[in-house]
Amino acid sequence: GSEDDFSNIRRSDYVGADACKSCHPKKHETWSEHPHRWMNASANVESVVGDFSGDANALIRYRGGEATFYRDGQAYRMRLRRDNVERIYDINRTIGSRFQQYYVGKLVDGPEPEDHPVRKIDHVLPFGYWIDQQEGVPGVHVDLELPDDQRQDPFQHPANRASDRRCAAGQTTQPPGPRRIP
Repeated sequence: GSEDDFSNIRRSDYVGADACKSCHPKKHETWSEHPHRWMNASANVESVVGDFSGDANALIRYRGGEATFYRDGQAYRMRLRRDNVERIYDINRTIGSRFQQYYVGKLVDGPEPEDHPVRKIDHVLPFGYWIDQQEGVPGVHVDLELPDDQRQDPFQHPANRASDRRCAAGQTTQPPGPRRIP
């Protein structure tokens, strides 16, 4: 990384959520049972609550297209298909809320060129999982409340959903940057 990417926080500085448990057992217990604990978590078997079986239960039909959640080895994937255009995203992180879990990732296959930002920068993906109903949902929860015809089309690349600018900045502790001495 460049000097602009510098952080003064090291991985060893993070003590982890279990460090809070000894002094705050009840708060730790309620937090650990709440879906919001998976806000900005690495996508893995512990954090992903959605159905990634790839079968009919992991399929969403919406606005003339289909979104499928599936696994490719250890990887979590989302496939979007409409009008003979297919995009496949590799899911890297989860976004946990009270009722849904959404996903963050990069395009690994689709019509965009190799140098396109959607292939290089994590984006909030357009479909998530409704935990209580155990079904996929469009990402209207993470968008502005707009009429359906004004919302971003979920089957186009998520150009305005870069997760570092849109979500992570407000959902994670921001490390102070380097101090510059004149």
